[in-house]
Amino acid sequence: MRLAAVVFLVQLSGVLCSGVAHAESGPIPCVAGVPWPAAGSIPADQPAFVVRAPRGGESPLILELWQTVGDGAETLVPSELARVFEAPGFVVVTPSEPFTVGARVELRGYVCGTDRLGSEPNPAGVVQVAYDVVEGEATPPAPPLRIETGVVGIAEEGFYAGFYAEVTMHVEGGGLLLDWAPWIVPVISVGDLSASPRPNGRRVDASFPLACRGGYGLTPGSQLVVGALTTRTGDTLHELREAHVFACDDARFVDSVTGEELSAEEVARLRPRPMDAGVPERDASTSGPFDAGVDEVIDGGGCHVASARASSATWLLAMVWGWRRRRRRHEAPPTPPRAR
Repeated sequence: MRLAAVVFLVQLSGVLCSGVAHAESGPIPCVAGVPWPAAGSIPADQPAFVVRAPRGGESPLILELWQTVGDGAETLVPSELARVFEAPGFVVVTPSEPFTVGARVELRGYVCGTDRLGSEPNPAGVVQVAYDVVEGEATPPAPPLRIETGVVGIAEEGFYAGFYAEVTMHVEGGGLLLDWAPWIVPVISVGDLSASPRPNGRRVDASFPLACRGGYGLTPGSQLVVGALTTRTGDTLHELREAHVFACDDARFVDSVTGEELSAEEVARLRPRPMDAGVPERDASTSGPFDAGVDEVIDGGGCHVASARASSATWLLAMVWGWRRRRRRHEAPPTPPRAR
């Protein structure tokens, strides 16, 4: 029975980190997300239009750009259409030529499925948004890129609960990184771990497990850190590669519950967690050491860190092992036989 439970958990781990967030028994809901950019003004060289859509399926999708100049006739703008299969999916439209300043542009069509009769687009998947083309040039995020690193230790009830390599990439050129999501996707990697965390203004923060004091994660010491700006369709626009040293002794410590930084006296009182205390249930976060969350512009539904050296199945097996050790520890000893 115990073996069956372990096998079930290992199988379940593949589902938890697969990015599939729907039941297999039903169809994927068809709902078009808010288009990017939002309705309003765009420059003549607007590079792309992005619409969130359900993942998977073979439903037809049509998204077109139409331009009207003055009192002239409406014309179809030559463009390329890309379906990005992620969780959730994104449909990307890239115009093949600049728009005319002063023109009216419409992005319209549908991104998923038809109605129950199969004759009309599903209303929930219909896209229709208008733009005014104004003078000026698009200003996507651009170099200089700058990377800062550090180490954070997590304290939990007086014990060491884990260490993380922290990386912050600053994007100091071009427009705000946040304004260009989801077309521009930041990617940060350390060693063989990588992440695509949420942007925050002109910066993006990521953290990766670090193997200090016997823990799991990256090997402490010098690591190659790569920060890059990519497009939703996977093209790399800019990249910065630097070697950084992650030293366990340089860690600052924070409380796992409050997030407050510990004083030197509190750090001095921390102890290693006993071997039979179980494995803390903690997510390897890319947006901070406390909660990996679900990133709306990346694949994986929160399972952000990809590694060739570890899997979620390994973590689940470790938790099961710790649970069994803890259960044995708290079981009452057998009652000795009474003397006759």
